[in-house]
Amino acid sequence: MVTIYDIARRVGCAPSTVSRALGGAYGVREKTKKEILLAAKEMNYVPDSTAKNLKSKRSWNIGVIMYVEGLSGLKHYLFAEILDSFANVVESHNYDITLFSKNIVLSKKSLLEHCRSKRLDGVFIVCGDFTAKPIKELLASEIPVVTVDYFNAGMENINCVTSDNRRKMYDLTEYILENGHRDILYIMGQDVYVTQERVKGFRAALKAYGVPFREEMLLRGEYYNLDLTYRIVKEVFSRKNRPSAVIMPDDYCSIAAYDALAEFGLRIPEDVSLAGFDGLEIGQRMTPPLTTVRQNTVGIGQYAANKLLSLIDGTAEEEASLKTIDGMLMPGKSVRKLS
Repeated sequence: MVTIYDIARRVGCAPSTVSRALGGAYGVREKTKKEILLAAKEMNYVPDSTAKNLKSKRSWNIGVIMYVEGLSGLKHYLFAEILDSFANVVESHNYDITLFSKNIVLSKKSLLEHCRSKRLDGVFIVCGDFTAKPIKELLASEIPVVTVDYFNAGMENINCVTSDNRRKMYDLTEYILENGHRDILYIMGQDVYVTQERVKGFRAALKAYGVPFREEMLLRGEYYNLDLTYRIVKEVFSRKNRPSAVIMPDDYCSIAAYDALAEFGLRIPEDVSLAGFDGLEIGQRMTPPLTTVRQNTVGIGQYAANKLLSLIDGTAEEEASLKTIDGMLMPGKSVRKLS
């Protein structure tokens, strides 16, 4: 049986482009669409009945993936705020939300087939393992998907919304530099798109202020991992040469840093300056209030919802897009001005 993958190989495009062209969906160039339709005819392509039935009638149901191994997005303040904003918009358009269970996300079964069996009109991936085959398969399918914090320029149909991570990390690092710090440590998160952007912003700020970058200025940590952060901070401040300022992977990890530094008898910011990223309320209730970047969770959720609705309606102007939402620097009181 001829599949969309066979047609894609013949035409020289992505399978997802074939799916949209055959289904009359958005964002396919007219020339490409004609080539696909001609190839389908010549190859005697027969549409998949399940996918065809899925498009024939809306279910008014949107799926949400909020789980990656080791982390439930529902327990993460940032992702929970984004989902709340997203839900407010789609529910106002009469859509219901189906939250994918942990077992479904982590199983080796096809997420795509699960979406089809539930007749989902679209999927919002708030957090997930984008290297996993089931999610890759879903991203390449005919089902409209919007992601948070994941963008792959090599894929034709990725629609992502994220904070302006590079710019805001630049601003945060600049603030620390303007307060006289030159020996700055950045404990970064996992090697994902968001981290890569933040590292670029960190290094750009150092360069702009004439501070030579050294590899020891970067240490690999993990987002939302208190135990690992605690161990890293303890190890760093056991050394003779200590940084004067530390940027944490996120605000949540700063909790562990406050505890670890207190065990050394070090005061924030008198002895060491500390900064986070996310702008969570918990960071502003610490003593002293945390210097951080506030991500616009309401704006991210609203944009994601409106983008997904436009993809479902077939009114989206772009086949793929990366939308960056500006955040806000929150000076707090955890960065000391050096004399």
